[in-house]
Amino acid sequence: MTFLNGSGNIPNDDGGSAAGGHARQLLSGAPPADLSVTPPDPQLAEKAKRRRFSGAYKLSIIAQADACADRGSLGALLRKEGLFHSTLAKFRSQNRQGGLSGSSPKPRVEKSPAVATALSQQSKLERENRALRRKLARAERIIAIQKKVAILLGETFQDIDLEDEED
Repeated sequence: MTFLNGSGNIPNDDGGSAAGGHARQLLSGAPPADLSVTPPDPQLAEKAKRRRFSGAYKLSIIAQADACADRGSLGALLRKEGLFHSTLAKFRSQNRQGGLSGSSPKPRVEKSPAVATALSQQSKLERENRALRRKLARAERIIAIQKKVAILLGETFQDIDLEDEED
């Protein structure tokens, strides 16, 4: 059982207080013996790379998962391998579709500059098309409202002289 001495500090074995000993060390300028202070590394860590699994590894994991019969053994396997259940489901789906042959994953192929330019231009035109469709829909709603107002006021479009309104 630990008791506080009169100063509110916890006494240590040599009769002094634990807090007082650290305070004396800090005031003397000497670093505490039990604390090791290392400055943080200013360099950023390298960006983590996405894991890529070979076909043989995927087939191996599927076989091991199918062999799991005990309760909790599948979870233990996935934790050991650092996988999620959804990843195992993707492996099984790829296997059903015949995408796993035991070979390494296909390398990504860079797109040619002409294809990349065409794709970026296509996406730009699609965005512009969507914006124009939104503007058209808004203009059609405004025209519909204007027609309703004209009907409420009892005016027809033949009665309205557009040239007189400009003056």
